[in-house]
Amino acid sequence: MANQTDYSDEALVKFIRQYATDNYNKDGWDYLVECWDDAAILGEVKNCRSADAAIRKLRKTLKAMDDYRRDIQAEAF
Repeated sequence: MANQTDYSDEALVKFIRQYATDNYNKDGWDYLVECWDDAAILGEVKNCRSADAAIRKLRKTLKAMDDYRRDIQAEAF
């Protein structure tokens, strides 16, 4: 990951999208790739001071969504 704090919004979103693509099948990152627009990403990470902090914050949100999805899938069987 990157500790850079001087990302522009565009560069930060690009970094996050690349991270999400690289981790598509892990912990709900597919939600971000498939469903989130740039504004949603920036809204979620607006107070983060680094790209690493943004990834950590998004990981918590996306992991919770993925856990919920898995719970629902488990109930179907």
